[in-house]
Formats: sequence, C-alpha cells, structure tokens
Amino acid sequence: MAINFQQTNTGANASAEAAHCSGATENTDEDSYLCTDGGSAGNTSTTTTVDASAADYACIYFECTVAADVTWAAGTWTINLNVTTGNHQLTLDAIYICRLNSSYTNQATIGSSTGIGQNLATAQVYSPTVTGAAQTPSAGDLVVVILMLDNAQSMTNDLVWTNDQVIASPFTGAGGGIPVFMHHYKMLRTNG
Repeated sequence: MAINFQQTNTGANASAEAAHCSGATENTDEDSYLCTDGGSAGNTSTTTTVDASAADYACIYFECTVAADVTWAAGTWTINLNVTTGNHQLTLDAIYICRLNSSYTNQATIGSSTGIGQNLATAQVYSPTVTGAAQTPSAGDLVVVILMLDNAQSMTNDLVWTNDQVIASPFTGAGGGIPVFMHHYKMLRTNG
C-alpha cells in the first residue's frame, strides 16, 4: 500500500539542511521535524521568517529515511502544509524531491515542480503535488523534499505553520507504524 508519513513533534537530523538537488539559496531560520509512517501528529506552531526579496529560497525540508522493504515507486507526492497564519507577501513557488545517500550527498532528482505560484495569504492546508520518478536506491539512501518560497517585499516576512499533516508518497510497503520517513522542515531567513 502507498505510504503516508505523519509529521510529528520530534526534531529531525540537521545534516539534511542543504539545497541538495534544488540548487536553491538557503536562509538562516531552520525548523526541523521527524515524520513517520503511523506516527503521532505533531502540534508545534512554528514561525518561519523568510528573507527580504527571497526568490525561490529553500524553505521547508522533509528529511526521509526509507525502510529496506519499501518500493521507491513512481507517482504523485502530496506535500501537505498547514499554514495557520498566512502572509500575502509569501508564495510557494517550487518543490524538489531529492534522493541522497547516507552521507547526504545528492544521487538523483526524484521529481520537481517549478513556477507553482501558490500565494500563502490564507490560513489553510496547502497540498501541492509533484510527480516523482521510480528509483533504485542503494542501502541507506534517503529522501529530502524541499519547498521553496518567494518574498515579495524588501523586508523579512513570517509564515506560521503547524506540523500536523501527512506527506503522501507513491512509495509502497507494509506500513503500519514503521518509522519509514524522517522529514526535515527548514524555513530560511536572514536577519530579523
């Protein structure tokens, strides 16, 4: 069955905090959480400050470690993000899904979506999708999903979100509470 990965309150490994296959500019404000197959939903309200005049800056990261019995199938990824205080100056503009090895070195781009142009003014769950290619991983390979934001103003802007949603993947496996994905969230900023 397809695997959904629950965002939790547990912090993720900071080693995935990089642009990887996206080639994106990074910021300094980093927010990291673990997502697991069958985990308990998080409830952490996170305020992320995005750089002034940011253009496709690497923002939310999902770091994902995948169990050995999982098939890295092709298909649609749905990246759910619960924005609790929107900001009309901020836009979700690109998503990259990268395959890394156990040393966090990029191996492949699983999928990407650019020019999304989703304004984040409204408090709601946003559910952008990306089509991913099938992968043949080596032992220890993991996935990093990167959301990239634009900031329309020449000053920093905040986005408030809660880590209580799931990441729906096309990967298949037994499921049932196996900690398949470690998802790493990262929003970036310069000076406040």
